Amino acid sequence: MKVYIHPTFPAHPSLAPPSTMALRRLLLLALLPLLLDAAPANSKKTKVSVYYESLSPKSKAFFTEQLYPVWLDLKEYIAVDLYVYGRTTEEVGTTGYKFECIHGSDECVGNVMMMCAKINIPTVEQYMGFSNCIMEEFQGAAKSVDCATKFAIDYTPIEQCASTFVGQHLLHQTGLKQQTLSPALESAPWILINDVFTEEQMMAARQDLRKVVCAVNKEVPATKCN
Repeated sequence: MKVYIHPTFPAHPSLAPPSTMALRRLLLLALLPLLLDAAPANSKKTKVSVYYESLSPKSKAFFTEQLYPVWLDLKEYIAVDLYVYGRTTEEVGTTGYKFECIHGSDECVGNVMMMCAKINIPTVEQYMGFSNCIMEEFQGAAKSVDCATKFAIDYTPIEQCASTFVGQHLLHQTGLKQQTLSPALESAPWILINDVFTEEQMMAARQDLRKVVCAVNKEVPATKCN
């Protein structure tokens, strides 16, 4: 399958990671579970980690048919942990990071934008709604302003992030985070439950996430598992 190098990220005077405290804080936030939705280890919430691609048909199907509707109904019992990278590859060039995305250059733009959205959208409800809107529209970043408007989100900081080296570096850091997975990601969406991966559980979650969550989390009422 042909892939494309995304060439349109702006140049930056230094390829070294930005050193300001503010940017380090943003990068840290991007690599943590959604903070408003995260929970202590002894919480009743099940952690669902998803590594996906903004223009992957299977990612779209999982997000819009499984993750978002199940999260809406079981948000009291699910802590989402989302990373948009997948089968992206990258290299450092003279003008910044160059990303190759398996579904084309628009996917690279969409991946950067969605990681910028993760650190700039103030609530989990808004972020999940925005992300589901992007995946439903399935045009990468092209519908990002419309989706932001739909959920009363200020798009300006997202745009500023996505159009600068901040966005590039966020995606790079996301790739480093993904490299820690064992086994390594082979397809998208790649799903872990409570930080544990099994292929059997991932395939089951792609088909029926509610059933998987109910099987591992006995706090979920039976009425929500039928």
